[in-house]
Amino acid sequence: MKIDIMKSGSDPIRKDYYDSDKVGNRLQESREESKLTQEKAAEKLDIHINTLARYEHGATIPSEVLKKMCIIYQKSADYLIGNTNDNYYDVQIMRLLEQNDMKTNKAIYEIVERIMKIRVA
Repeated sequence: MKIDIMKSGSDPIRKDYYDSDKVGNRLQESREESKLTQEKAAEKLDIHINTLARYEHGATIPSEVLKKMCIIYQKSADYLIGNTNDNYYDVQIMRLLEQNDMKTNKAIYEIVERIMKIRVA
């Protein structure tokens, strides 16, 4: 099944079509990675829970909702709609790290590791 991503109203943002199963799976996985229930995610997106469920099952997504999803789930639109397998933030972090020497990257790693330990605790 194919879907298109729509602007508010009825005009498609792009003429490209996407695999709705892939998009739905990515939306659900991204929501779950963000540790949000459908209810909490719908609340943050300012939509009804049934609407979110429809998006996660392949329904057309208005661009304004897609933008909010990108922010809330911390994923790129290209990732969510299946244009890429790379998450925007992963790619950006790798680009930044490539600019550093090993000593700087080691320091960054140690800082991130400490932050992760604090988050878990």
